[in-house]
Amino acid sequence: MELGVQTALLIFKMYGGNISQGRPGDPANMFTYFGPKGIKVRGVLNKEEVAMAKGTDYLRGVHVVVATPTALLDCVGGKDAMPLLNHVRVIAIDEYDECFDTAPEAMFVLLSIATRNNAEKPQMIAVGATLDRSTAELAVQAGWMTEPITIQVGKDQALPTGLTHQYIVVEPGRKLAVLTRMLRQDLELLGDDSVPARAMIFANNAEEAGEALEPLRSSLWTDHKLAVLLPPGTRIAPPPGSMPDPEVAEAMGLLQQASDPIRAMHSFRDNKTSLLLCTPQASRGIDLPAVSHVYNLGLPDDAKQYLHRAGRAGRVGSTTGGVVTTLVTPAELEHIKAVGQELNITIKEGQQPGSILPGEGEISEELEKYRKGLDDLYNLM
Repeated sequence: MELGVQTALLIFKMYGGNISQGRPGDPANMFTYFGPKGIKVRGVLNKEEVAMAKGTDYLRGVHVVVATPTALLDCVGGKDAMPLLNHVRVIAIDEYDECFDTAPEAMFVLLSIATRNNAEKPQMIAVGATLDRSTAELAVQAGWMTEPITIQVGKDQALPTGLTHQYIVVEPGRKLAVLTRMLRQDLELLGDDSVPARAMIFANNAEEAGEALEPLRSSLWTDHKLAVLLPPGTRIAPPPGSMPDPEVAEAMGLLQQASDPIRAMHSFRDNKTSLLLCTPQASRGIDLPAVSHVYNLGLPDDAKQYLHRAGRAGRVGSTTGGVVTTLVTPAELEHIKAVGQELNITIKEGQQPGSILPGEGEISEELEKYRKGLDDLYNLM
């Protein structure tokens, strides 16, 4: 959904629309202004927009529809089905492989309808950083494409050249504590005259990210302003020790839920926050500027997922390079080494940040770090 919003706004802006911030009453927004060429762009990205599409004139006269596979299938099927795909001229599918991995049935149905119900087969464009030859072969076999042309930019599975990759071995259960200290250390290494750090932390799923949110927020103090990009409704665990029984917390309505993911994405994009906690879905296509650090709190499943996560840093136009840090347990060490070999990159072993205890003669300078370190232990252990 977040990638869809970003895409819809970009298309609207390309055709002359005004992307204003903090001005909800602006008459030149994408719901009332069609740009100098009269282009009408609409998103069908959630249940509310499906309902608007079926029950109002939301899509009347629309030129470009940006949709997720499941939302679009709801729109063209069931009660009050809309014949959107019967008149489509171009189908562009961003993150093509991920769409088929997460919503295969919806993709098969949608592409079959679009390519068989039209008098003239629409042009189909499949886009992604991790596509292979089987992509076009499957599309031809299914009758969605004829004589496809492949356009490749750069090498297969290529990462930005300015990235530094490292892994840090930690004991199970210590990842959050080490991550917090890494975040502070990386801030200090940048120095006062450097470009401010902007970091993304990847957990493997929404539940893992929800559990990490409050401990991270409690232990980071004011070093980073934290935003969380999670699916709406994700349960966020209370701070450690404040609610020992999750079932009781749920019954009493004390468990928090993730807020609007679009607000989180925009707050990070606009530099209102400097740290974004998210799941692997945020690694797909979303373009967030000047990301200097990527931290893998959860081990990527495979080389493809590592590539997409690491690719959030050092993007086109960035002047910050980037550091990708993966926290692994001893049991996960061989997996991250295999990922590096498959991607033909060097992932060096990094060192955990030094002890929080101050050395002799450093008491006055290190006292604040010592205090924060003790607070980390309280919040994270």
